[in-house]
Amino acid sequence: VIAITTWSLWFVTASFDGTARVWDENDALKAELTGHKAGITCLLVHNNMLYTGSDDFTIRLWDNSPAFVCSFEGHEDSVYNL
Repeated sequence: VIAITTWSLWFVTASFDGTARVWDENDALKAELTGHKAGITCLLVHNNMLYTGSDDFTIRLWDNSPAFVCSFEGHEDSVYNL
């Protein structure tokens, strides 16, 4: 685990395997967010949406269902902070 944040009643962990995992208030796995092609380096929750930054030079946005919304591309290096 490289990053962790809270998201409403949940918490989210980010890993070098390119996944973010969403855990509920009982520590049960609620969802596994996939799509990054490299490790997730940072997390941000804003307006009840989750942003994941990665070594694949992208930021992905997730809604609170949680489902993928869109990807922000065009960075020339890894995204280490949001």
